[in-house]
Amino acid sequence: MDGLKRMLQRAGIDPARDVSIGPVPGAAGEKASFGLMAAQALEEGKIDGFWANGMGAEVAVRNGIGTLVLDARRDGSEEFRGYTFPALVTTEKQDPKAAAAAVRAIVAAQKALKEDPDRATAVAGNLPPTEAGLIAELIRRDAPSMIDDQQKRSRVDESFRAGHRPAIEAVPYEQVVWKP
Repeated sequence: MDGLKRMLQRAGIDPARDVSIGPVPGAAGEKASFGLMAAQALEEGKIDGFWANGMGAEVAVRNGIGTLVLDARRDGSEEFRGYTFPALVTTEKQDPKAAAAAVRAIVAAQKALKEDPDRATAVAGNLPPTEAGLIAELIRRDAPSMIDDQQKRSRVDESFRAGHRPAIEAVPYEQVVWKP
């Protein structure tokens, strides 16, 4: 949500005064897909819009219940693109080997999906058929937008500006973003 708020501020919109940002009904819990729950809430009239993943946006557009206003990964500035990527964050208390293994797994999964997007369909067994059928198509479309070093730096910079660290100078970039 920090990325959305920062993007609104950059556009001259005060997120605290000009819009109401709140949780998506039903999007909490381990089985919830935020994007799909957001599309459902939009269809049911519980919300007026949402900031979510490509799957949620695609479902809303294809079902005729929403209009894509901005895809920050493709239509936004370099800074805005950096707001759209997740982060794996841990404390120094965690086992560094476990964190490194998680990063290697994520990197390997992204590489495998770039090479063969249809792999995603094979593991989408718990999704409804419509969404499961969209996964490979979305990965093919979005692969060029997958995170690169500049986007990593933008996201790290944004985290610091959002107050997750005292100042970006406090921790060198190389200590924040691990490169395999």
